[in-house]
Amino acid sequence: MIEIAASRYEDAIAELQKVTQKCTDAWAQTYNPILHGLSGGFDSAVVLGCLRNSPAQPQVTCLNQFTAASHDDERGYARIAAGRAGLTLLELPMDSAADQFDSRLLAGPKTLKPAVPGLFRLLETELINRIAAATGARTLWTGQGGDHIFLQTAGSSSAGDYLATRGLRLGFVALVGFAGLVGVARLRLVRHAASLWTWLRLPSPARRGSWANGCCHDWPTKRR
Repeated sequence: MIEIAASRYEDAIAELQKVTQKCTDAWAQTYNPILHGLSGGFDSAVVLGCLRNSPAQPQVTCLNQFTAASHDDERGYARIAAGRAGLTLLELPMDSAADQFDSRLLAGPKTLKPAVPGLFRLLETELINRIAAATGARTLWTGQGGDHIFLQTAGSSSAGDYLATRGLRLGFVALVGFAGLVGVARLRLVRHAASLWTWLRLPSPARRGSWANGCCHDWPTKRR
């Protein structure tokens, strides 16, 4: 686990870039060649950029799966990213049979916490395996999970974490700025962050009880 305390927003960005690149480097040294799911979105483009900057210089083939819906078709962005990286981009239509659950799910590995997006991916295991065999790829990389790292959400969890690590005196000033950034009332944000901070300081059994009683809850991003 990497714990970083950045005093400035710019420093936090630099540290995030550094850690993301180091994690990519470590995995790129382990798996080569790589089949990379390049959706055309931000997260998979970040992964591709880190792969191209990695000292391991793995062999990468990009794959874009598109749908017939024009609002879901981001091939244009995927082409730009692949072209900038100087890599081959395979473009394949999304399997029409990949939108319904059936016995194909039984062929996939069991997971501790099945999630719908992951289950849909299992429906295309046969297709992905064929492409991997043709390209010699050992693993499929995607941008899945990028929202957890790169997405700036207007939730009280990050504010509560800041209070827990920096304390109320230093944290209050930062929370006021955070409220302006995400566009919510300052007092409302401070109240919810303080509630979460109080919950984090409780022992585990007490946490479960207070959560059940509604001690901590998220706050809406729009005023009513």
